[in-house]
Amino acid sequence: MSGGANLIQTHARIEVANDNFGITIGLAPEDQSYDSALSSTRLFIRIKVFNAGTMSANNVGTTLQVQLNGDGFSSISASSTPVFAFPSSLADGANVVEHLTNDGGTYTNGQFDDVNGSAGGVTLPAGNESESVWSVALDWTTLNTGDTIDFRRTSLTTYTVLGSLTVLNTGYYNTQPVALGYEGYLLL
Repeated sequence: MSGGANLIQTHARIEVANDNFGITIGLAPEDQSYDSALSSTRLFIRIKVFNAGTMSANNVGTTLQVQLNGDGFSSISASSTPVFAFPSSLADGANVVEHLTNDGGTYTNGQFDDVNGSAGGVTLPAGNESESVWSVALDWTTLNTGDTIDFRRTSLTTYTVLGSLTVLNTGYYNTQPVALGYEGYLLL
């Protein structure tokens, strides 16, 4: 990251994927609540970063980190818990087009990850913004009803919003829809 860059995580959205895990079947409105029948524990995490600084930033925070119940952030991998990188039918490293609110900057394509929790590096000039998407799954053997999971990108200056999921019921995983909350609200 170059000096003079001011990297801000400005928006996040959790997207529910279908069982074939290549199609989004439910979208939580960015930074808001969402209700949906959830038959999969596979998710896409979409996060936007904006460079409000005066200089370009190289290799902008492309690793997804999670925090369980406020206990500190750690990077995800193919074997991490309670969230792990999960293969999809989409190409790892594919360009990501803009879906979240534009913060007034020029959009630079981000990248998609479904292998190890790290989307490819992005160079972000001053005044530009970018989104990356991670394909993940929840490890229900490590979760309890009431757990909260927060999501963020690494190496940013400021986090104005975190993607957040609250587990409302772990008793039905694998056989019935799982109840989750987004930003403290119900996903059914």
